Amino acid sequence: LTRIRIIELLRKRPYNTNQLSKSLKMDYKTIQHHIKVLEDNKIITYEQKKYGTIYFTSQLFNQYMYIYDEIKKELKPEE
Repeated sequence: LTRIRIIELLRKRPYNTNQLSKSLKMDYKTIQHHIKVLEDNKIITYEQKKYGTIYFTSQLFNQYMYIYDEIKKELKPEE
């Protein structure tokens, strides 16, 4: 679910790791781990800025976003 939450934020606008950590109220290192997994799988990409790396969804993800949306519908939120 954490990766879905990250993707949902990045679909709206770019974030850096610190912003994601604060928005999701999660540990910075945890966010870093999930960012690395999403990056390795070409779901997100980044732009290096002077004061940090900004992440956003990749073109590949955007091209196949409909598949992600279908899968997300099938998932039941944890309660």
